[in-house]
Amino acid sequence: VGAGLAGLILAPLAASHGYRAALFVAIALGIVTAIGIIPFGRALAVPGQIQQRSLSQTIIAPLSLLFHNAPLRPLAGLAFGFASAQWITASMVVAYLVSRIGLTLPMAGIAFAVLQICGTFGRIGSGWIADRSRNVSFNLAVQALAAALSMVLLATLPYHAPLSLILPEMAFAGLSAFGWNGVYLAQVARLALPGAIAETTTGAVSIIYLGNVIAPICGGLIVSFTGSWHLAFLFAGLVPFVFVVAMSLGLVTKSRSGA
Repeated sequence: VGAGLAGLILAPLAASHGYRAALFVAIALGIVTAIGIIPFGRALAVPGQIQQRSLSQTIIAPLSLLFHNAPLRPLAGLAFGFASAQWITASMVVAYLVSRIGLTLPMAGIAFAVLQICGTFGRIGSGWIADRSRNVSFNLAVQALAAALSMVLLATLPYHAPLSLILPEMAFAGLSAFGWNGVYLAQVARLALPGAIAETTTGAVSIIYLGNVIAPICGGLIVSFTGSWHLAFLFAGLVPFVFVVAMSLGLVTKSRSGA
């Protein structure tokens, strides 16, 4: 919701008063929010639970737990694919809509707000479906395919596309590529070994942030070297698609070996 409000508020502010004013407001809001939550952090802190940990305990051990758990390995791949699609879109879509599709910055901000707000509803909706499903991993695979399709639709938007075409596509991308995190982490916790939920979840989150960092860099390099924003979004769709295919092939191989 906060990112959606940013699209509605900061983009028009940047258009009317310059990007420095928008950045100043964003920084000020961040500082005020950080100061505001300090009392709540102190209230939730449990004395004696903060411990110094080595690099192997904080990074290597959680990732090892994750990748030595066979049902979680394909989910980790899906998470990387989801994160790639989500953060290439989040970091590049406004510039794409302005420079290649021809929207004004305030209109691109509205599209970004739709993307983010639909992502919020997507998380709620995917959680509701997961609660009523017998195969959450399958649900995530289907959602990853939907996310891949949404990236293809983004990549193929025509120049001067009307908002009547852009906004439904933003909504679809938000619901599919932005609405997966909670269900993924809940499934990780469910499949983790007894007594290792916290460490396994740490590894699972590390995979997400790996995608968050690597994928936008790759998207930016694609635009820099090819001049094509379309290829960047096609790449964003290719990553989750590849991991869905790998997950499916793994299930087929496992089924044949068990037959």
